Amino acid sequence: MRGLRGVGRAVGLLAVTAVTALSAAGPDRDRDGIPDAFDLCADTPAGTQVDVFGCARATPQRLDTDGDGIPDIADLCSGTPAKAVIDAYGCPFETDSDGDGVPDRADPCPRTPPGAQVDAQGCAIDSDFDGVPDGLDQCQDTPLGTPATGGGCAVDGSDQRAVDVRVELPRSGAPRPLQRLPAVTPPPPRGMTPSRTPPPVGPTPRMLPLAGAVVCSVSQRSTPVVTARPSPSPS
Repeated sequence: MRGLRGVGRAVGLLAVTAVTALSAAGPDRDRDGIPDAFDLCADTPAGTQVDVFGCARATPQRLDTDGDGIPDIADLCSGTPAKAVIDAYGCPFETDSDGDGVPDRADPCPRTPPGAQVDAQGCAIDSDFDGVPDGLDQCQDTPLGTPATGGGCAVDGSDQRAVDVRVELPRSGAPRPLQRLPAVTPPPPRGMTPSRTPPPVGPTPRMLPLAGAVVCSVSQRSTPVVTARPSPSPS
């Protein structure tokens, strides 16, 4: 019995301590046990059972549209999806759609490309203003106003590209040395000038490139095809 009375005193002491601490937080006009400083409904009628926000569950202040447990009056994200894990503000907890380290609720750029460097706000940094974010930019010092490729490097019209081609010999006509057969090719792509520099010699006579010919193909095949035709016979 002494042990039980001792427990009773201890429990009673804890209860009194808790009430004293709560009362010390400030005045409580409606005497619902929630200090005015924390009470969203500071004029609750006497005797009304209230929640931790000091509101009766039937009042408009207690309306919780998204059912996340945070009343709309205190909910910064009133449209939270069902079963979402939320923080104290009623917002999904640290959701980061683009994985840039800045949560969506504080990210004005929630769709930053993967791998892009971002600032403190979560927006991509583009040091040279070429439209390609740092981290994805292979040339971060592109001159201002210079057109850039998808990798962020300046477009240089003098760039040359070697392309392997297959030469199809004509089935009719007088045989001519392959070096004298002009190439019949599609027009060059817009903005590109084909080179007339003789290409290197091929491994076999049938694959011998056309010396001095224009090699230009927009074929999507793995090996573009250049069709040759006999040169006019010398008169």
